[in-house]
Amino acid sequence: MKIKNYELKGIVDTLFSMSNRTNDIKLRWELSKLSKPYVEMNTLLQQEINKIVAEEGETDEKGNKTLKTDNAHYQELMNCEVEIETALYLSFLAHFNPTMYELIALEKVIAGD
Repeated sequence: MKIKNYELKGIVDTLFSMSNRTNDIKLRWELSKLSKPYVEMNTLLQQEINKIVAEEGETDEKGNKTLKTDNAHYQELMNCEVEIETALYLSFLAHFNPTMYELIALEKVIAGD
């Protein structure tokens, strides 16, 4: 399935949030394995964002580099799509009692049962 880069962080954050709600180590392990491709892709994305910040960012009064979100290279990167083959099944996610907001965040990666 294709996912826009700007959607990755929300997906990863949601998966981490859901995994923290269970004490069942087997369920958490299964979710971790299914989450791995999303986490890895999000890590690569963050590395690319850091490169853009380093090369094109502006230094603020504290000496930190920042990047405006309207930066053309940043916008282009965030609008790119990545292909991830791992789908999450609703029957499996139900074990974590996801909220409506979590289901919305995961909508693109949920496969039917």
